[in-house]
Amino acid sequence: GGVIYDAVRQYQQPGGWACYNPIQGLLTGMGAAALVGNIALLAITLPYYAGLGLQGFGLLLGNVGLWNLGTNALFLSGLLTYLTFSTEFYAEIVGFRGLGHDAPAGESPLIKLGHVGTAYSQNPGEVSGFRPSSAAEAEYGDDLLNMLGRGDSVPGTIHDDTGIFNRANELANQGVTRADGTNSTVYRWRIPLSRWDYASKYWQTHFAGTGKYQLPPGTAQNPVPMPAGVNNCATWPREIGLPLPENTGWLQFYIERLKELGGGAVWP
Repeated sequence: GGVIYDAVRQYQQPGGWACYNPIQGLLTGMGAAALVGNIALLAITLPYYAGLGLQGFGLLLGNVGLWNLGTNALFLSGLLTYLTFSTEFYAEIVGFRGLGHDAPAGESPLIKLGHVGTAYSQNPGEVSGFRPSSAAEAEYGDDLLNMLGRGDSVPGTIHDDTGIFNRANELANQGVTRADGTNSTVYRWRIPLSRWDYASKYWQTHFAGTGKYQLPPGTAQNPVPMPAGVNNCATWPREIGLPLPENTGWLQFYIERLKELGGGAVWP
């Protein structure tokens, strides 16, 4: 118990999740063992959740609830296998500039606006992106873009946006460009991680990727840094401790810096 507690304390991340989850997976396994392990780890980490107030209560319900144990066990078994047998761990920030009004008719709004996400060495062809939650889209409907344009924030969450990034590359390969001749090629910047830092960030991305979504403040002519507590797709990676190519979230600047840092490497 003392060894586990020390490990929990060592890998806690301020403002984020405690990286006890690989240990949790090792202890819990599946089925009844998952229940026993989660109860034990709940007792160990309860002070951490209590310190987060209502947010901690929500995270607690979502991640040790009986309904989620089977999913967690399967996810963690895959993560633990990767942590055990792999020798290379990294995250990638990937992104593309949108095509705007030059996008073909019927394309996703994200193809027009541009998008940024995170990929990991365990599944480098899968990209997770932060954007308004499905509940927010359903609640605000057609008014969502107007709200965001006014500078309002809405609930955001992580989505599997792999299809969007694949489509952006497809359009670039087909020769679709903006009026200035540039296209929607998806660029990537690889960030090496330690084994346990990888585990923490991978878990947070897939199980704790929520927050307030807001478009970048300022203007393209006078951009300002994204305020704390809100993010668009481009600045969300800071919430799990990843460095940002650029801190305003304006994609015309962000993607150029991302391309530079990654040496022009194209995802995937």
